[in-house]
Amino acid sequence: MDSTQLVFHPVTINDKDEIQKITFSSKLRNCNFNFTNIFGWHKYFNTNVCINNDNVVIRFMFDEKPAYLVNYSNIETLCNLMPALMVDSMRLGEEMIIIGVEDNDADIIKSRFKDSVVVEKNRDRYDYIYSRSSLEELSGKELKTKRNHVNKFLSTNQDFEYLELDSTLFPKCLELVHIWQEETKMQNAGYGDTIEMEKNVIELTFNNWNSLDTIGGAILVKGRMIAFTYGAPITNDTFDICIEKADRKVEGAFNIINQQFVKHLPQQYKLINREEDMGLEGLRKAKMSYNPAMLLSFNNIRIRP
Repeated sequence: MDSTQLVFHPVTINDKDEIQKITFSSKLRNCNFNFTNIFGWHKYFNTNVCINNDNVVIRFMFDEKPAYLVNYSNIETLCNLMPALMVDSMRLGEEMIIIGVEDNDADIIKSRFKDSVVVEKNRDRYDYIYSRSSLEELSGKELKTKRNHVNKFLSTNQDFEYLELDSTLFPKCLELVHIWQEETKMQNAGYGDTIEMEKNVIELTFNNWNSLDTIGGAILVKGRMIAFTYGAPITNDTFDICIEKADRKVEGAFNIINQQFVKHLPQQYKLINREEDMGLEGLRKAKMSYNPAMLLSFNNIRIRP
């Protein structure tokens, strides 16, 4: 392959193993590198992929323009890819936009490419990353409220079941999604078109469940599903929570599915990425209340031809 030419193709389920071979060993914990997310949202973002040596280059639509997300081994590798990204973006008649670059790497790119680079910090897209132990144990005064919600749920629902998610539970999951959607629309919480898109993404994920490395769990009380969640690995030690839905009328439903799911994950996952807050005040408050171990910075890099 020409060093200045990147050859993309539309992402398919068959790209999973090749992409994950690179991303699993990466130190980049951005939720966008979770293949379940890449595949699940590919129709909405017109996602294309290029495997370039040991790098995964994803091209998709961002704010109605093509943009790039790069899983790179080190910042020098990303800088060396810049000419090829420039050529591809110019071919499309657009400026080059790379998203999801962390602060330190954004500073290096800015110093390397000087005034041709514009760095845009995007706080609404910061990923919230938690230690597995904190979500599982809920210890300490910072998480006392969460612990109280879990204890209240356990005291009033002693006959609850935690089940690993499989195809037999998918219909109940979709019923709960519908309930959550209607309640959220009534609250006018600011999700917009994302609500309907998310439902379609969930259905696509369920339809391809056996071909993905997705893990899920559900809470049932007397046979009625009151919460479910699923996610997939980003790296060998970091797991991403893609979807979490619960019946708001059941006190502690969100708290119990959060805790129980993490408790049942394979032990190799020491960090849990619960994704971004999209700038929604209520969602930001909820994610901060779980005392994240880190906020993963997110910068957009624009380089003009």
